[in-house]
Amino acid sequence: MDTEKKIDLILIFKLITMNQYRFYRKLPLLIFALILSFFGAHAQYPPALNGTGNKKDITALSKLNAQFVNDFINNDTVAHSKIIHKDFVCIDSKGAVINRNDYMQDWLHGYDPSIYKHFDYTSEFIRVIGNTGLIRAITRHIILVNGKEISGKVIYTDTYVKENGNWHCIQAQLTSIK
Repeated sequence: MDTEKKIDLILIFKLITMNQYRFYRKLPLLIFALILSFFGAHAQYPPALNGTGNKKDITALSKLNAQFVNDFINNDTVAHSKIIHKDFVCIDSKGAVINRNDYMQDWLHGYDPSIYKHFDYTSEFIRVIGNTGLIRAITRHIILVNGKEISGKVIYTDTYVKENGNWHCIQAQLTSIK
């Protein structure tokens, strides 16, 4: 090993031991993550975990998430309107920000059983921080397009706020999984 490389290794070792640069402390983890992602060894869809926060709130939010999906499948805008905050917005998988009124209009006819052959959700994870609840899950669907079945997955995060003892979804964000 040439002298210049030895000096570099000595400097890195000193930086780590002197705790001056957090980046170098995380470097082994970053390298490991890169190796895992390069070889595809990471889990594409992490398993659902027990949520963090108050168990009563986590249970309530999990029920609201199930209702959210059920409202979609049944095109139930009346029930859905009750869990959607007055200032609700949706950020769709293409990045468009959709206001509450437009969202609810789309919701009215969003699920068509002649097009959707399958729709469910999995990997629910809920976090509660104060009066804010975050629900992350994955929806799986099979739709019929020109007589051909196409499957897809979307990971979403719904943000809820608790006001006057009630949870309401204030934002939904969707990301297509390729």
